[in-house]
Amino acid sequence: MNIYSFPIGPLGSNCYVIKSGDTALIVDPSVSPDEVLGRIDELTGNMVRGILITHAHNDHLCYIDKWHALCPEAKVYMSYEDDYLLKDPIYNCSYMTGEDRMYSFEHEDAKGSFDIDPFNIKVLATPGHSKGSVCFLIKDDTAEALLSGDTLFAGSMGRCDMEGGSIKDMQDSLRMLAALPQELPVFPGHGPDTSIGYELKTNPYLQD
Repeated sequence: MNIYSFPIGPLGSNCYVIKSGDTALIVDPSVSPDEVLGRIDELTGNMVRGILITHAHNDHLCYIDKWHALCPEAKVYMSYEDDYLLKDPIYNCSYMTGEDRMYSFEHEDAKGSFDIDPFNIKVLATPGHSKGSVCFLIKDDTAEALLSGDTLFAGSMGRCDMEGGSIKDMQDSLRMLAALPQELPVFPGHGPDTSIGYELKTNPYLQD
């Protein structure tokens, strides 16, 4: 399993490509397919089998339409709890980049566990940044990683002062993530990758 980060989305958000064999996943489609496909050897649109969205903010999904058009067979997963954010430029934070965007797209409810061969994807409900924020625990037969969206960052956490945010929910979510294996690598929605163990040692928001 190879994970490629594209930290060039709006507000510095990370778009991730996770590739194993001839199958790929997109996590948070915040970067244009044109920017991504030419930078990963042998990656083509028809290899993308799943598009995973950690929460319904513009800086994490602004290229969903282009990715879906390129990969129409790929299922899209996002929590239904965040659907109401899509129709409001304030709630979906597109106003923060001077835009007035609303979204409508079909997607599965991101919950439970599901397979996109050769990946197993476990959805962890982690409200706090938004009601429907989730983390994706993704593994194949070689590796496992946590895609943490705007819940857990290297040395910090996501903000809780936007629509649907809750500091109490965030604290509960971080407590749950802190119980994951310390060696687990973490790929956040903004900033560099890290690990659960490193965050337990250094992140003030994971200290008891």
